[in-house]
Amino acid sequence: MIFRSTWDYYYRFSEFSKWLKTISQKTQLINSKNTIQWNIDKHYLLDLRTKSIHIAESYFIEKGSTRTMDELHKQLVWTETVLKPCVSGTARHTYRLKENNLEIHEAILKNLITNEAMMLQPFQYDIVTLGEVSMVLFQRQFSHAVLKVA
Repeated sequence: MIFRSTWDYYYRFSEFSKWLKTISQKTQLINSKNTIQWNIDKHYLLDLRTKSIHIAESYFIEKGSTRTMDELHKQLVWTETVLKPCVSGTARHTYRLKENNLEIHEAILKNLITNEAMMLQPFQYDIVTLGEVSMVLFQRQFSHAVLKVA
């Protein structure tokens, strides 16, 4: 089975996880259940970094954290950032933060962090002006790339 078009898994993640476990026991998936689970959660970026693969700077805010946006920005010395869930898509709960709007987003973070891990990254200006390239590999071999433009 080719795994694709799961556009709402992040809204119904618990239900999706149960379905994935069930379907992986009943059929052969082209990408294994473990690979799919690994790729769904942006913590996989940490695995890539340990393998010396360049990733955007990323700070993970784990579920239940009590750190504030102001504390994190000062610690990381980042002035403009993007806050997003570790499991997400279609820009769900993705926020562009600047020093002048951190307080406004503090309540949003406190609400979200009670249920899920979040991540903070420096804002990447090139994504707005040039777009973002997604590369597709099959059996570790480059196939093609897609330019995603905001």
